[in-house]
Amino acid sequence: MLIEEIALRNPQAYSRLQALDHTPEGTSYRVDRGISHALNEGYLPFNHFAHLSQATLQNPGRVIDVFEGGCGQGRASGDLKRGIKFRFDPTMLNKFEPSEVRAWRRSLDGQTLEGLGNAITTSGITLTQAHATEAQNTDPRFQMDKIVVGDLGTYSLTTPDRFDFIFDSFGVAFHRPLEAILAYSRILRDGGIGIMRVVDGFPEDLQTMVQLMQESCLRVLICGKPTNSGVPIAELLFTKEGGQ
Repeated sequence: MLIEEIALRNPQAYSRLQALDHTPEGTSYRVDRGISHALNEGYLPFNHFAHLSQATLQNPGRVIDVFEGGCGQGRASGDLKRGIKFRFDPTMLNKFEPSEVRAWRRSLDGQTLEGLGNAITTSGITLTQAHATEAQNTDPRFQMDKIVVGDLGTYSLTTPDRFDFIFDSFGVAFHRPLEAILAYSRILRDGGIGIMRVVDGFPEDLQTMVQLMQESCLRVLICGKPTNSGVPIAELLFTKEGGQ
């Protein structure tokens, strides 16, 4: 595993999130979420494994590059390599997901979602060095290939890395959506796919976020929202078209 450290542009701006990164496990803020959480808590019927499997078929002889925004200890990315047996979690039904998403999720219950192994590379970013250290202690076969310790904005401005798929469940986009949008417009390959979860109204409304995405060559394919308008969360599936 490669660990790359970059200096924060504005340390004070990230101090709250860095403090949250040390919140004990079992609280509402988690840094060890596996991919099952993304599948159980989303508002779109999107299967990360199926998408990546299709991407490998469409790109024979080439490894598919994956990036996780807010990777924590790298558990979710490890699941993508390892594979999982999906369990539908009925305790999460209070999120007001659309009925078709709930039905799709139920249909996956008990299925083995095959890992991609060496067909993908996994990279991610975290604000906390301890996450990278903990990730090094996981099974080498399923470790992230690269963890960046620093802020996403700086990384995206300085790195030559480009990715075919970006996922961000409760990571950068959830807390700093404008930074995430600009960064993902830089590191997502043309034609690549991304999925991210944002809070409508924190700090900007969803319309403003979507407008910035359009200005940054990111086209929203589907927007998933809860059936209860009082839950201000949205999940965006997007692609990059004609970008730099």
